Amino acid sequence: MDSTLLAHLCRKAKLDFSICHVNYKLRGESSDLDESFVLQLAQELGAEAHIKQADLSNYKGNIQSEARRIRYALFIQLIAERAYDHIMTAHHLDDVAETFLFNVGRGTGVEGLMSIPAINGQIIRPLLTFSKEEITAYAKAKAIPYRKDASNATDKYARNFLRHQVVPKLKEQNSHFLQGLKKSIAYLQGVDHFAKVGMSTILKNNLIEDDEDRLVYRAEMFTQNDHPQSLAYHWLHPYGFSTGQIFNYFSTSNWVNGAQLHSDLWELTYDRSTFILAKIKKRTSRIIFDPKIIRKIRFNDFEFSFSFTEEFDFKKENKYLAYFDASRLTNLQIRQWQNGDRFQPKGMKGRSKKVKKFFSDAKFALDQKADTPFLVSGEEIMWIVGHRRDVRYLVKEGLSLYMRVTVEKVS
Repeated sequence: MDSTLLAHLCRKAKLDFSICHVNYKLRGESSDLDESFVLQLAQELGAEAHIKQADLSNYKGNIQSEARRIRYALFIQLIAERAYDHIMTAHHLDDVAETFLFNVGRGTGVEGLMSIPAINGQIIRPLLTFSKEEITAYAKAKAIPYRKDASNATDKYARNFLRHQVVPKLKEQNSHFLQGLKKSIAYLQGVDHFAKVGMSTILKNNLIEDDEDRLVYRAEMFTQNDHPQSLAYHWLHPYGFSTGQIFNYFSTSNWVNGAQLHSDLWELTYDRSTFILAKIKKRTSRIIFDPKIIRKIRFNDFEFSFSFTEEFDFKKENKYLAYFDASRLTNLQIRQWQNGDRFQPKGMKGRSKKVKKFFSDAKFALDQKADTPFLVSGEEIMWIVGHRRDVRYLVKEGLSLYMRVTVEKVS
């Protein structure tokens, strides 16, 4: 009834619209009759009909969730292919009440309590302020034909139980229940707005570094906060982290260095009283090559260029340009740091130093260790690129041939 009424209202408002319907094949012939009804309705209203058949009759999982996934995927596909401006759904005020009560039982946050938004991106719901009773009265007054879905009559599904058993009793006990709920949700929306402003301010005040795909925050914004999980949810949920992940991770304030949390595209790492949120990178761990043959190499976020010269200009050397003795190079490679790596930095009087200790002294974050490339000859580290050279590979004037290496960060 709701969707059929919405289609008639679209025609009355003289909108340029189409109708979308998914046949899930869950009720045999009745499902096919629903499809036929939609095709006839579209013809009567002069609208194009988009029909998709998705047989869920033997589906073993949560049918309602899968059905919702299928139809919203279709909505997105149609918007992309046909350049529609909006998807309109016929949710109404009773749906708002059912969703509110359903989410309360799931232990939802404030966003869940705000129930169904009237506007959510390209999805709009123009009937949200009307009750089912008002919609039914209008449909009967205008003699609008519609089909009933028999599955809506069963209390098998949690939402149907709320629809048939709970909401009617609440309305019976309080005739203004729906209007009161609408006001409560409006209050929650105001609270949510100012809560988000406050939490965004906390995040801004505790931001240490903001480098495109890498953000570093002080951990004390959680350890000194009475509601760390709510703040963490506000921060991390937009990056694809789930509610369960966030609340489990932030149920303690005793994180160990390296404690991580992952979404599909991002990783969160606790490192020495900071939280590092970084985009997950597919890193190459090692490249072995001959610089006389391969003059340019891309290694993760860096591009290496190699050239050979008889001239040495030590004044040009910097953290991304270095000269090496071309006669000493064997099995040249670029690789990531490995546990147990050692090198001989200048000033150590021939003694070696663990790279791990060098990283610690220089206060490298965990992700920075993985991002730093090493230029290696055989098993000896020549250069921790961008930071330190091994004293054994420092060169002076007078050599017959030098290898000149320049490195550029490319992303």
